[in-house]
Amino acid sequence: MSDSRPVVAPPTAPQTPALAIPPEQLADHLSAQQNEVLASLIAGGTIKDAAQASYVHRSTVHRWITTDPLFRAAYNAWQHEARESAKAKLLNLAQGALDAVTQAVMSGNAQLGYKLLKDLGLLTKMKAGLTDPELLRQQIQLEQANLLSTLAPEPTPEP
Repeated sequence: MSDSRPVVAPPTAPQTPALAIPPEQLADHLSAQQNEVLASLIAGGTIKDAAQASYVHRSTVHRWITTDPLFRAAYNAWQHEARESAKAKLLNLAQGALDAVTQAVMSGNAQLGYKLLKDLGLLTKMKAGLTDPELLRQQIQLEQANLLSTLAPEPTPEP
């Protein structure tokens, strides 16, 4: 009598992930159309513009971005590079912005000076701190006790 149960293949070992491709080499692994789309996006085009210029439907571009690991990696690498470049440009502008604010305040721009002091928190009334070490010790103990009471779990009522 033969066994009529279906034969189930044993589970396969997980495949080892492919070696990472350096971002600068990702374009070598894309199709010509994908490279055209990516170039159009890098040049500032919209997804719709990039799709039309490469003769693909915009849903194809969306699919590449969401489901094609190589295209998505290239797209993400471009976005990362664009973000880092923008940050570097903004950091270069920061010194000029600081110089402009300094010059404005130094030339008598009271409104800007007041806003700057306010935003830095220098116009708020400061509460006078205790100067007696014994009173400070007691205050610190109370603060620690209050902190501990908030961290301690509440006792569960017995049934």
